[in-house]
Amino acid sequence: MHVEPPQPPADQPDWEPALAATDWTSWLREAGEVFHDEPDRLAAATLEQCSMLLIAHVRADRFSEGHLLDTLRSGHLAQLLHRIREPVDQDA
Repeated sequence: MHVEPPQPPADQPDWEPALAATDWTSWLREAGEVFHDEPDRLAAATLEQCSMLLIAHVRADRFSEGHLLDTLRSGHLAQLLHRIREPVDQDA
């Protein structure tokens, strides 16, 4: 299963962030299952996918207190941050 980052609506101005138009709950439900349940997929995730996943987790914690703490305790947050850092390290 390949999880694509959400795309902005066609009528959305270029200057308006696509992030505002995202259905974060649905996206996290789908992407969270893929990347959390299959760590190898997280290791191969793009920087954009990782960024979206991190934003989705932070937003989920806003509406479900403790979500981010659970993500931290499970080790998923550490894996996600490590994956985000990898492209930066490779460019250095």
